[in-house]
Amino acid sequence: MDKDIDLNNIDPNKFVFEKENGEQVECETVLSFFVKDVNKNYILFTDNTYDEDKNLRIYAYYNTPDDETLIPVEEEKEFEFVNSIFEQYKGDK
Repeated sequence: MDKDIDLNNIDPNKFVFEKENGEQVECETVLSFFVKDVNKNYILFTDNTYDEDKNLRIYAYYNTPDDETLIPVEEEKEFEFVNSIFEQYKGDK
């Protein structure tokens, strides 16, 4: 094992995300869940920036167990579904 790696300082909720323009930003997982019916893993995350109304920006992406590539949730019905799960999550906190 590499002695330069401190496993006590790894945060499983943080990761580096590469934007479409190639910029890499540190992000933090807000919520992740798997939906068996559609065989998709959903992840909601933030880059800890705020919009003009001072709301935290949260991004919704998904992947499948066969392909780890993150794909943005763009279809309206799918986005509404993911948003409803997020609202339930927020209400439970």
